[in-house]
Amino acid sequence: MCVGLSAKVIKITDGTALVDASGAKRNISVELLEDLEILLKEYHETYKYRRGMFKSELHNKLLPSAKQAIFDQLLHHWEEEGKIKVELECVNMADFRLWKDRNYQKMEKWIIRNLKEAGFNFLRFPEITFMEEQEQYRDDVLQNMVFEQKVVKVYENIYTLPQYLEEAKEKVIPVLKKDGKITISGVRDLLNTSRKNVKPLLEYFDSIHLTRKNGTESERESAL
Repeated sequence: MCVGLSAKVIKITDGTALVDASGAKRNISVELLEDLEILLKEYHETYKYRRGMFKSELHNKLLPSAKQAIFDQLLHHWEEEGKIKVELECVNMADFRLWKDRNYQKMEKWIIRNLKEAGFNFLRFPEITFMEEQEQYRDDVLQNMVFEQKVVKVYENIYTLPQYLEEAKEKVIPVLKKDGKITISGVRDLLNTSRKNVKPLLEYFDSIHLTRKNGTESERESAL
């Protein structure tokens, strides 16, 4: 019994949601948890490789009449009680385990193989082709791999394997320490790649505070 639009959530205290439906006030915590479990079970029948339902979607389906702050308060309480877990802005029951069946494992290995073969000639994720029946799951598998640190987002839709970023850092850091800066052409030569691939890599280095922009498009200064 999800709380409908006609009902108003007044407040949440210690995980107990007080609802006013046409003047009748009552606590609905137990019902909410039951509804949550049913919603998530149905959700995973469609999205079997997701870590849970997105918080915004769950809010609209479970407590549409509650303000965002009230809904977040309820989720926080349930999480502290060990009833749910929140990962990647997705909500699930605490005992949920991601189902990595044979198809999932094949997709994961395929992504790793493509990124490994690409090396520093970075691939944009849409460039990796999948079988037609796998297409609907590609983004979910990728996000799980990012969460598990099996792949790293370099910039926008460009991803790579962690070992390549570590290798790049090992080659770039000595130059930054010595010269206080590094050029796009310098990184290109160090990694034997193209300027096209160096640019997103430098954006990644900026994001982890290894380098920073200095107003010159062709170089970065050290942020060490």
